[in-house]
Amino acid sequence: ELFSSQLAWSHPDYPLLLPGLIALLWRCHHSVTPVVPIIVAFGFTFSTIGLLTASIAKTHGKTLGLLAGVMLLGTPFLIQLGANQYADVPLAYYMLATLVLLGHHFQHDGKHPGALSLAGMAAGFAAWTKNEGLLFLMVFLLAFIASMILLKGFKALLSTLLPVLKGLLPAILVVFYFKGHFAPANDLVAGQSHGATLTRLLSPGRYILILKYYLLRSLDFTRGLINPYVLGLFLWLQCPFGSYSTSITALIAIVVMTLMLGGYFLIYLTTPNDLQWHLGSSLNRLLLQLWPIFIWTCFQLIKLEGQEQECEVK
Repeated sequence: ELFSSQLAWSHPDYPLLLPGLIALLWRCHHSVTPVVPIIVAFGFTFSTIGLLTASIAKTHGKTLGLLAGVMLLGTPFLIQLGANQYADVPLAYYMLATLVLLGHHFQHDGKHPGALSLAGMAAGFAAWTKNEGLLFLMVFLLAFIASMILLKGFKALLSTLLPVLKGLLPAILVVFYFKGHFAPANDLVAGQSHGATLTRLLSPGRYILILKYYLLRSLDFTRGLINPYVLGLFLWLQCPFGSYSTSITALIAIVVMTLMLGGYFLIYLTTPNDLQWHLGSSLNRLLLQLWPIFIWTCFQLIKLEGQEQECEVK
């Protein structure tokens, strides 16, 4: 009954990591208490901040680590969404964890293959958290495979991709089983038809409206903390190239964020819902999913004194 089409307003096709975790803790506690989802939401919110802080502190020192953490902590919308117990914050945590673990592997010259398996596991958990996590999983694998082929070749790809797939497998099997046996059709997919979808794709007004919202929301979604473009420009001007190990993970992160934004754009373009309502009700949350990765990438690109590679001005 939980997955009945009569409950379509509740999005019964959404993955179940967050509600499943809460239900499991309720069973362990033998009581349905609001304290459990509060603790879960608190844990994911501040674990995201802690993960960002610890990761940057490990590679760039305690000062920059704390600065990165304060920037994320000072994002009012993050705290608001965390307190509202939205699944966007757990998704942001697993997306960030995927790239942090990948970076840990490269920073130790491939001596920690377990980090690759954990990165795959985190990507699988992202897919089990929200439908947007499935998009993240696809673009992460695409960016990872393409980067490894271009920078290290097919042989290195095979040795690094296998541990990622091993870590990914348990969670993705659960996702496939859920989608195949329980979840009804997604409302955005069910609302497509050849004629209607083609009309939306050929409508210039939809492109203009989406681009307008992308521009406006990217400037104000942090709710007063700092303009993201100013942050990125300031950090990248310090020196756009760090060490090789940080550059490859930053490259993958940039490709992931770009493809995610492109995927969101296509979803909005073809949505059967009222476009303006859809953009206004969800784009801020989608951008926040990428915000921790954006901050992490900016700090990864900072060049520290003593690194062998020199900045080049072209």
